[in-house]
Amino acid sequence: MKLRFGPFRKSAEPMASAPGQEFRASAPRGAGDTMRGRIILASACFILVYGTIVGRLVQMGVSLPQESVTLGNAQASVSAARPDILDRNGEILATDIKFASLYAEPRRVVDPDEATEQLATVFPDLGTDAVRQRLASKQGFIWLKREITPAQQAAVHALGLPGIGFLTENKRFYPSGRTVAFVTGHVNIDNQGIAGIEKYIDDQWLGDLQKAGMATNLEPIKLSIDLRIQQVLHDEITAAMQRYTAKSSAAVVLNVKTGEVLGMTSAPDYDPMNPVEALDPNNMNRASAAVYEMGSTFKIFATAMALDSGKVTMNDTFDATKGLTIGGFTIHDFHGKHRVLTVPEIFIYSSNVGTGREALKVGSAGQQEFLKRLGLMDKVPTELPEIARPILPKRWSDLVTVTVSFGHGISVSPLATAMAASSVMNGGILIPPTFFPRSQEQARLIGKRVMKQSTSDQMRYLMRLNVLAPGGSGKSADIPGYRIGGKTGTAEKVVNGRYSNNKRFNAFVATFPIDDPQYLVLVVIDEPNPERPRPAGDRRHERRPDGRQYHRPHRADAERRAAFRRRRRAADGLLLRKPSLAGGEAKDGVKRVSCPHLDRKSRTVCGVPRSNNGRSYETRRTCARHPHARSGPSPRIDYRRYRRQPRGGARFAVRGAARHPCQGHRFHSPGHREGRGGGSRRHRGRVAGRPHGAGPARQRSRTALRPHARPFLWTAAQDRGGRDRHQRQDLGGRLRSPDLARRRL
Repeated sequence: MKLRFGPFRKSAEPMASAPGQEFRASAPRGAGDTMRGRIILASACFILVYGTIVGRLVQMGVSLPQESVTLGNAQASVSAARPDILDRNGEILATDIKFASLYAEPRRVVDPDEATEQLATVFPDLGTDAVRQRLASKQGFIWLKREITPAQQAAVHALGLPGIGFLTENKRFYPSGRTVAFVTGHVNIDNQGIAGIEKYIDDQWLGDLQKAGMATNLEPIKLSIDLRIQQVLHDEITAAMQRYTAKSSAAVVLNVKTGEVLGMTSAPDYDPMNPVEALDPNNMNRASAAVYEMGSTFKIFATAMALDSGKVTMNDTFDATKGLTIGGFTIHDFHGKHRVLTVPEIFIYSSNVGTGREALKVGSAGQQEFLKRLGLMDKVPTELPEIARPILPKRWSDLVTVTVSFGHGISVSPLATAMAASSVMNGGILIPPTFFPRSQEQARLIGKRVMKQSTSDQMRYLMRLNVLAPGGSGKSADIPGYRIGGKTGTAEKVVNGRYSNNKRFNAFVATFPIDDPQYLVLVVIDEPNPERPRPAGDRRHERRPDGRQYHRPHRADAERRAAFRRRRRAADGLLLRKPSLAGGEAKDGVKRVSCPHLDRKSRTVCGVPRSNNGRSYETRRTCARHPHARSGPSPRIDYRRYRRQPRGGARFAVRGAARHPCQGHRFHSPGHREGRGGGSRRHRGRVAGRPHGAGPARQRSRTALRPHARPFLWTAAQDRGGRDRHQRQDLGGRLRSPDLARRRL
């Protein structure tokens, strides 16, 4: 039997079945089965293709266009809110306000040229080719102007330009401005913190919440700063910097029990609403981001180290009769007593020699270990990002041990110095400073003991003694009603690798009440200069009876100063200079007069030889040729009729009789002393009102100014004793007369 399994199969013999089994042969497949498989395959292909098309259409219909996605991303980024920042009393230090920003969708802009011209009517800086090219591009979203005013928004809206719109974004606002700039920091144009506490909260948690879209309804953040203390600090260090014409200044106020920073500021400062000012290196935060050699304020730590080590007691004495020579250098005292000093005397007299001997008794290893405990050799652990690391000596020799004991050879920040001084005053507990509220219980948990309680008690005694003792360096801090202890510090600054004698850094650290310290104040001034004498009526550095400060001279004082200036002008008389052109009668009927006493040929003035190559004269009480004997008022001066003539000539108009200028200033011609009317013929002619320069042109040219001779101003002034003197000065220079300097306001 032959079976056919397919059209292409060869015939095969059937297999014999086993005994007892039935043999079954499969039925042959027909053409219908093959067609059915092909139909199923084609249907699956059609379903797959059209299913893909339908899915893509659904996706395109549901999803937003790229422009909308870009616009939504921009809206989400600019609308990210920030929490308010408050001081410890609830006063707002930083908050968000709403502003509108102008954007464009170039794909929807119909006419870029017209849009650019229309926008330029509101924003002239947008009428450029660069803006026109951006509007003509195929971008989906571009910013045109950030943070515009409501009036500008209304003007752009009235233009009705397609593809131009507005987004409402948050802008950070700092009500206190510069006062808390170095604490709060500032944000960039996208409202992201880039300095101060603003940057700290972004790095800690706010940045993650904004990325997750959960930065809504945020609770305000309260700081440990007291805005009242901050305002006082800012005003005082700014006034001190101006008063002493210093390079910079800074101040820190700490709570020694909790480590809270109640106030911290620096000058020069910047406006957090204008962050570009913070890029100026002069506007850096010198309280925490700068390091200095703190000078004698380090003697607090050197004395505490010596007492805490047990190698020095309060009754020990050290030889300070002469300088301390070590490592080839000799250390001297600024105000040396040149005798043996006790430990309290070393502290109150701020002896470098005595402090250095105390440090040598402890040793360099002990000094490093003690400073390490106080945190002066590490970065200050606090929340503020702008914290500077100390600059330590590379090799700690005996010379370095001595210099570090009085604050030279090691540079730390004022904030680090305040932290270490607080540990000395609060009983020997080092508490890291914080800008957030902290209770005493919390401070006790994180604080660590760095010295004995007895050492802290002895240091508080020395700090108070330094204020009360007659020769103490802090006696100016003895304020009635306050028990203050303090220590001053002065350090010479390093200039070109050497310590400068005229550039210094001054600091003062104080704590009160000294019997149970609560607060510590540190003030530093960089490169102060001697205080300049204040002019009469300037009361800006005085206090009113109600405690307020004068911000400008009193009105009565200003009126007295103005009256004094008017009297001084009348007493000074004319400003005379040797003219080179003829005077005589002017068109307005005012006499022009001049003085002939400047003889350039003999280089004398009234017979007195000139000095300094004709550039200035010695100030003399009398004129060599004219006794100042004539009395009478000076002529009235019409300063408005001042004339500047070519070739150095200058004239002043004098109302009244045509008298010689010297007569107007009580100067007489030679003839008056002998009873004659006016001296020489030439002189009498000028006094009588004859025209100047009546001689030939050659004679007038001789009196003209030489190219190498500068013109001079003569000023006649009456001093306190009723005597007159000549004051000669270069044209345009300042008056140098001692009397005039004293009388000038």
